[in-house]
Amino acid sequence: MDLSGDSFAWLRAAVADAADEVRQLEASLQQSVPRAKLREAVRRHLETGGSVLPQLTTPSWWSDAIEQALAKIAAGMGHGLQVAQGGELLLGFPPAPFVLTLTAQPPYTMQHFLTFTQHKQRHSIGLRRRRSDSHVTQWELFPRERPDAYRLTFTLPDRVEAWIDDSERYRKRARIVEESLLSTIVLYRLRRGAVTVYQLDYESAELHPTGS
Repeated sequence: MDLSGDSFAWLRAAVADAADEVRQLEASLQQSVPRAKLREAVRRHLETGGSVLPQLTTPSWWSDAIEQALAKIAAGMGHGLQVAQGGELLLGFPPAPFVLTLTAQPPYTMQHFLTFTQHKQRHSIGLRRRRSDSHVTQWELFPRERPDAYRLTFTLPDRVEAWIDDSERYRKRARIVEESLLSTIVLYRLRRGAVTVYQLDYESAELHPTGS
């Protein structure tokens, strides 16, 4: 899953800040924190580790204070993800051998998407391919019925983008990707144990040009 686009900067920043704190903790301990313990702390705080977490072997120098420090770092990262604009990701499954990670395209937020899809869990969408300010190619997704209702963004695997760009006929190749690999995108959202499924059907229209 490529998270290099500008729309995922909030996610990368929250993780980078947490990583810096872990490095500072390791410097103070003059020891490397076992990665299994780090993953356990994050999963426990984000509630992604299941109801029962495995018992991990801890080194002799481990202490409750270190455990609490890791929990604080995990909590800080979780808070950073929650307060960030767009602060939610959706997994999208197109008819292709890869998974899409989608987030809201500022100034839109995920709430714009949720409001529109409250009674339209299946609807037609348009797609726009453009180059971001950081020169990363991103795709924007919007509802055909009301293009300004919401915007979600995602990136495609490098090999797909290279195939599109490696031709003077990139518009035709982008059209092929839209009509085949992205013809239908099924999204899943997990909230408080309940899963909501959305189906987004690509509706062909005049291809939007790629940004410079």
